[in-house]
Amino acid sequence: MYEESLALSKADRLWRDALETAASSKDIAVAEELAGYFVSIGNKDAFAAILYVCFELVRPDFVEEMVSHHPLGLDLAFGTEWS
Repeated sequence: MYEESLALSKADRLWRDALETAASSKDIAVAEELAGYFVSIGNKDAFAAILYVCFELVRPDFVEEMVSHHPLGLDLAFGTEWS
């Protein structure tokens, strides 16, 4: 159900709808897939937005991997331990 909604939001470039869908899904896989999509298209604003909107769903190690392997221009402090 959420996958279809996200596919339509991506096709129409409705990022707010996509973010709301991911947040309401309460599914880590859905949120991280959308975050990865934003990274793949180079939309760093939407990537930052999903980190805020879905903060309880996106794992810190996933974020660190995305930021370290893709040139997003984000300077995140990973020297501290996340809880």
